[in-house]
Amino acid sequence: MDRVVNVKIKDTLYTLNYSVAVMFDMADKFGDIQKALDALAQGGKEGFDVLQWFLLKLSEDGELARREEGYEPSPFLKEADISPRMKPLEYEELKGAVVAAITMGYQREVQADDEEIDIGLQELNEKKTKAGD
Repeated sequence: MDRVVNVKIKDTLYTLNYSVAVMFDMADKFGDIQKALDALAQGGKEGFDVLQWFLLKLSEDGELARREEGYEPSPFLKEADISPRMKPLEYEELKGAVVAAITMGYQREVQADDEEIDIGLQELNEKKTKAGD
C-alpha cells in the first residue's frame, strides 16, 4: 500500500489512510482542510478531540483499504485506545502522523512518463534526426 502512514498505538500497528471518503467526512465536520489543520494544531482538550477524530477516521479508512487489497483483517482502532494519558511526545508524534497521512493523500504519483516535455527541444531533436538521414 502506497501513500499511507503506519503508527503504533498501545503496541498495535495501525495504517492511516487519507482518501476521498475521509476528505468528505472532514469537510462535513470542519468545512475545509485548512480549518481542520488549524483545529488539529490547537492546544488543550479541543486539539486532543480533533486528533482523536482524525486517528479514528484515518485508521478506519486504512484498515478498510488493507482489507480491499486482500490483507488479513486487523482490529479497528477504538476511541478508548487513544488516551489523554499518553505522553506529550507521543501526542506530538501522532499529530505529525495525521498531517503526514493527509499530505500523502493529496500527493499524486508521478511516473517517468509524466515528466514535463520541452516541445521546442523535442522539435529541434527531430529536425536533427531528419537532417542526419
